[in-house]
Amino acid sequence: MARTICDCRAIPPRLPFASAGSVSPSRPASGPTNSTSIPSRSQEVEASLSSLPTPLRIAVLATVDTALELHPAGGATVSLVLGNMVGQDRFAVGAYPERTVELTTPPMWESLVAFVFLNLDLLLRRNHALGTWFNKANGRHVLDVVVCLRTERTALELAAAYSQVSIFHLANCREIRLAGPPRYESFTPAELLRALETEGQ
Repeated sequence: MARTICDCRAIPPRLPFASAGSVSPSRPASGPTNSTSIPSRSQEVEASLSSLPTPLRIAVLATVDTALELHPAGGATVSLVLGNMVGQDRFAVGAYPERTVELTTPPMWESLVAFVFLNLDLLLRRNHALGTWFNKANGRHVLDVVVCLRTERTALELAAAYSQVSIFHLANCREIRLAGPPRYESFTPAELLRALETEGQ
């Protein structure tokens, strides 16, 4: 499973608004603020955000601010379209392990903005959302692109297909771990795609 481990400074330089200067990051989700070479919430960042269409800029800022607020409590699942997904009767599963980022420090505003920008191609899709959570096993903070599905079967099959260890039921904030062989007969790739399309309707 591909994933990136970094300390926040590895993300923003890939953004259009990344600055070469060294500044102190602002607004950590929790914990102490550390000095790293990432841009603060500066005029440069604001200018780049202002270049987006107004509805998209508002959605990005709302998504980041919501995730920043919720992450210290254990994590967040936030859709650019629907907002905070907690309480919805859906199952969140990480379906893009190659996009996963693990941070050695709590995510800051800049890191979340960077992650959203870099994954807008997926986050604007139906049923997709920004996912953040704290991995107690290794002490890292995880940023994911997750899919929020209506049925547990589809979520479990998708998780198994992408070597995920669990899914998350958003209605009751319950982690459901994958243990042993799949509960259901596996989908073929074509069936899985059809199931995902059906879930989005």
